[in-house]
Amino acid sequence: MKTVLIFDMDGVLADSWENCYPCCRRFMEALNQPELSSKEAILRLFEDNFMTSLTRIVPPSSIQSDLFLQLASEMNKALAKATCFTGIKPAIETLSKSHYLYLVTANFTSAAHTFLNNQQLNCFQGIFGADQSFNKTEKIRNIANSHPDDPVYYIGDTLGDILEGKAAGVKTVAAGWGWHDAATLRRGHPDYFLKHPEDLLSFINS
Repeated sequence: MKTVLIFDMDGVLADSWENCYPCCRRFMEALNQPELSSKEAILRLFEDNFMTSLTRIVPPSSIQSDLFLQLASEMNKALAKATCFTGIKPAIETLSKSHYLYLVTANFTSAAHTFLNNQQLNCFQGIFGADQSFNKTEKIRNIANSHPDDPVYYIGDTLGDILEGKAAGVKTVAAGWGWHDAATLRRGHPDYFLKHPEDLLSFINS
C-alpha cells in the first residue's frame, strides 16, 4: 500500500527562515504594523493559519492586492536563494519512488516552483500555494479525499501546520528542525514528532 505524504515547504524542505523573514518584515511594515515585524511576532502568527492570525489583527480590507503581489515577488527571490535542509533531498527522492508526495505551503506557488526547480527536487504530484487558497486544511482534505484508501500524513514545522492537518483529519508529523521549537509544536499534540530530516525514511518504513 502506498502512503500519501503531504509536505509543508518552508522549515520542512527549505531552510528558508533567514531568507523569508525580511520579506515578512517588509510586508508588516507596508501594512503599518511595525509591532508585527519582529521575528518573534511573525513566528507567533504561524501558531495558527497565517492569514487567520493576521486578519484577527489587521482588517482584511486594508490588505491591498498589490502588497501581496510585491510579497510574492520578494518570496520568489528569497526562495531562489534558499537551500534544502541537510538530509531532506535524498529522503524525498527515495520516498517519491514508493509513495504519493504533495506540497501544501503558506508560501506562493511560484516560490515553491522556484525552490524545487533550483534544488532539482521535482518529486511532487501536486503543489498548492497560498495564491490558490490560504486555507491549508481545505487543501489537505482535498488531497486526502482523492486517496480514500491510502493513509495520509501531513508533515509541518509550525503549530499552525499541526492544527490544520488535524482539522483536515489526517495524521500529523511535526518536523522538529523547522521554524517552531519542539515545545511550541507539542502544543498541537502532533501524532508523531521527528527530530531530524533523516528520520523520515525510518518513520515511513516502520
